[in-house]
Amino acid sequence: MIAAPAWPHRMIVRMATGLCPPVVALAFSLAGCAGCPKPDVTVVQTVTQPPKLLSQASPTYPETAREEGIEGDVLVAMVVDTTGRVSEVEILRGPLLFHDAARAAARSSIFAPARVNGMPVSFRVIQRLTFQLQAAQAVAPALPLWEADVPPVLMNEDILRSPRLKLSSEAYGDVLVEVIVEPSGAVSKATLLMGSLTVFEAARAALYRLGYTPPERANAPTRVAIVALVRVRQSAIEFDVRNGDSPLYGYWEVDTKPVFFGQPASRYHATVGTESPTGEVSLGIIIDTTGVVEVAWVVQGPTALHEAALDTARAFRCLPARHEGRPVRVWLTRHISFSRRQSSWDSGE
Repeated sequence: MIAAPAWPHRMIVRMATGLCPPVVALAFSLAGCAGCPKPDVTVVQTVTQPPKLLSQASPTYPETAREEGIEGDVLVAMVVDTTGRVSEVEILRGPLLFHDAARAAARSSIFAPARVNGMPVSFRVIQRLTFQLQAAQAVAPALPLWEADVPPVLMNEDILRSPRLKLSSEAYGDVLVEVIVEPSGAVSKATLLMGSLTVFEAARAALYRLGYTPPERANAPTRVAIVALVRVRQSAIEFDVRNGDSPLYGYWEVDTKPVFFGQPASRYHATVGTESPTGEVSLGIIIDTTGVVEVAWVVQGPTALHEAALDTARAFRCLPARHEGRPVRVWLTRHISFSRRQSSWDSGE
C-alpha cells in the first residue's frame, strides 16, 4: 500500500452533452466547496436551448482511494427530465471505487432543462468526473514525450522483472497507463487510462519505483508524460511506450468518433471453425490519424481466443476520430464475442 500524500484532494469535472459535443473543463475543490459550479456548456445539438448545470453536490473522495493514493476517471450518463432533475444515472466507465461517489453527485445535479422552441424536453448528458489527488502548489504541466529535447531513459528496467514483485495469479492482463516523470527522473504519478483496476494495482508499486534520466526541454529539466502499454504477467511486467508523435485522446474526449468501415457500427461478423473455442475477449485499441489500428492488446478473455481477437482487431479500418477540426489518435475498447457459428464485436465505450 502506498500512503497518500498529505494533499488536499481536488475534483476536476468535464461535462459534455449530446452525441458529439466539445468538452468543457470545470474545476472545484471538494474540500469546503460551498458554492456549486455554474458552467457555460457549449453544445452542438438540434435543441433550441441545451441543458445548463445549475448546481451539483461536491462528490466525496472515497477514503480507501485517498489512503491508497488511487486516482481515476468516471464517465457518467444522466437523463435530465423536463423539470431539470436527473431521472436516470448510468456509470459508463471508471474504477469501481469511485462509482458510488460519482453516482451520488450525478443524482444531486439540477439543470435548466433543454428546450425545443421554448418547450422543455428530456436530454441525455455525459459527464466525466476525474478523481485526482493534487498538490496544493501549482506545478508545471507535463510535456508529451515527443516535445522533450532530451527524452527520459529508463535506468532500472530490472524492477519490472524482480522476484519481489509477487504478482497475483489473478492480476494477469494489459492496461494503458500514463506515467509522469519529474525533472529529477523520478516517477511522481501513475494513472490508469484503460483496463482492469486489479491489473493496474498489481503493477502500480513497480511503476512508482521506475527511475529515469532527467528529461530536458531547452536545456532545462522538465516534466514529461509517458503513455505506456503495461502487460502484467505472472513472472514479469512489460512496459511498452505508446506515446506516438501526436496527442492521444480518450474515446469520449473527441468531437467526432471514429467510424468503422465494412460492418455496422456496433457488430462485426466472421466465420469461425466448428471446433473453435467460444467466449468473449475485451480489447484495447489505439487508432491513428489515418484510421488504421496502431496497436491492439488483450484486456481480458480466454487465452485460446487472444490471437483470433487480435487478428480481427488489427484488420479494422475506419474514418479517424476528429477533435477541434483535425484528425487525432484515439484509444477505446472493443468486446469480441466468439461462438461456433460466428464471431462478433461490439462497442465497449
